[in-house]
Amino acid sequence: MLINPGRTKKTDDRPGRHLDLHALLVRPSMQPGESNRGYRLRLAHANGLASPSWLLRVTGLGNPSAHGGHVRWCPLCLEQEHCVWFRAWSTGTPICLQHQCWLADTCGRCNRSLTWRSARYLSCYCGTPLAEVIAPVLSAELVMLGISTNTCQSSAWWAVLPIERRWKLAHFLGALHTYGLHGKPLKKASVASVDHARGMINSGAEIVLGEESAFHALLRRIRMDPAAGISVQLLKEAFPTLLERMRRQLSALENDVLLTWVRSFLLKNAGRDVTISWKRSGATVSAAECARHLNVRVERLPAILSLHGFVPKTRRTTTGRMMLTVAPQTVMEIQDCISKTLSRRYVSTMYGLSPSRLALLVEAGLIRGIDQKVDTSSVADLLGRMSFASVTETSTDLLDLIPLDQLLRTLVPLPLTVTFFRAILAGEIRCQRLAPQGNHLRDLLASRFNTQALLGVAQKVTGEYISLPDAAGRLKLKQEVIYHLVKRGVIQAVQKRVGRRFARFIQMRELSRFCEEVEPLVYAASRHGVSRQAALNWAKATGQKIVSGPSIDGGRQYFILKSNQSHTADILTNAPH
Repeated sequence: MLINPGRTKKTDDRPGRHLDLHALLVRPSMQPGESNRGYRLRLAHANGLASPSWLLRVTGLGNPSAHGGHVRWCPLCLEQEHCVWFRAWSTGTPICLQHQCWLADTCGRCNRSLTWRSARYLSCYCGTPLAEVIAPVLSAELVMLGISTNTCQSSAWWAVLPIERRWKLAHFLGALHTYGLHGKPLKKASVASVDHARGMINSGAEIVLGEESAFHALLRRIRMDPAAGISVQLLKEAFPTLLERMRRQLSALENDVLLTWVRSFLLKNAGRDVTISWKRSGATVSAAECARHLNVRVERLPAILSLHGFVPKTRRTTTGRMMLTVAPQTVMEIQDCISKTLSRRYVSTMYGLSPSRLALLVEAGLIRGIDQKVDTSSVADLLGRMSFASVTETSTDLLDLIPLDQLLRTLVPLPLTVTFFRAILAGEIRCQRLAPQGNHLRDLLASRFNTQALLGVAQKVTGEYISLPDAAGRLKLKQEVIYHLVKRGVIQAVQKRVGRRFARFIQMRELSRFCEEVEPLVYAASRHGVSRQAALNWAKATGQKIVSGPSIDGGRQYFILKSNQSHTADILTNAPH
């Protein structure tokens, strides 16, 4: 039976050209799967034509060499009797599944890549038989991927894919492995050379069979380096155009599987120095989402994260703004901590510590808290870190050890709360637990003698500074006068933090210096029998140095230096009577 292909594809023949085979003596039939160009080679060989181009002169059949194109063939297939050139050799992956080998595209003698112009049915134009070319055998990974869907017993996800889709997936992954994401890796991988395609597909096949772990290694290989000084990298910055290439080149199943592996890679990478942020991955949570989960304002989020010991990852946007991202595990841990955070009054009832003492411990960092709430687990941890010694039933122990809540009420003033607990943690104060599991202060005993010795030293140290109102009381002056003297620099004050605010204090040495060098004018005038009303005229007449007063700096009362008192005595002694 003669076959008249009629109008053939534009890529294989000239459109509109009818084939007339009646001028040929031998007219073989076209076999299933045979390519049109391969049929021309076989047709010319069967009629003894030295070149397929002679078909144009004999039959008007289009010259296949006019369209060019590289030729690929299976040497083992061409060894068989009545062999044909299959269409899949030119259009599909350069692999022969029947013989599990790679196709050839280069002559073994002239070492040139064959085209339809230079190819013959069974030989190169140089006369070398095409069957003598060595066909490389497929690797074990490619043999596994080439198993038919009907006979494949593997439970791997790729087993449901057609064989040709497996080759294309391997080629896609191999191109990324070789060229990365720079430029156009798929275009670079589209070179027609079989050797080039073999390297791409072998690399990709190992990734397909290695599944998730191999794909993670590929992502680490092609990831773009982050910019200096950032701890968060967007997915489009780490893997530019990766998702777009996957969507365009892969099927829905392949794309879904690779996206799942991308998510798992981002989750594993979340704890590293530079985290990759992708909203669909769930590996990171934005600042707004984190604040919503924690039921706080976004402005307070950095303080809350810092309070619980977490350092958020940051990135700088193109507009220069700093954005925070938090791991979901961090959000869960903070939520767990907040669930254990109770009001100070409630915690005071649980452990026996007053709200004011709890506030001082939070400020000192011995326990955790935020606003007016305290983390109960941190209080239990503080009490659990105390070193407890054994108690002997002696009269000394019975008199020395008293309950901790009673000790705080009777001996430890509020400002020394932090010093007291740090001394207990350092083992400077002997403690004992009454109940093995008791965490209330009444279940804990502490040494009275050790506490008194500690507080004696602490009070001596802290007593070096007094407040301005206390200084006014000691000098028997109005507070307004003391504040004015500090403002004018007559008395030097220092600023210290008390609780949540800062206040000014005066050192005892500075107060002693002031008392030795300066005194109120009325005191000096009264010692010399001068009335209060005439004190100012007396000071001017005797040459007293006035350091402060209404006419000097707007103060409430006058102060003079004591150094001029001896000079005043000389003036009064020599004055005429």
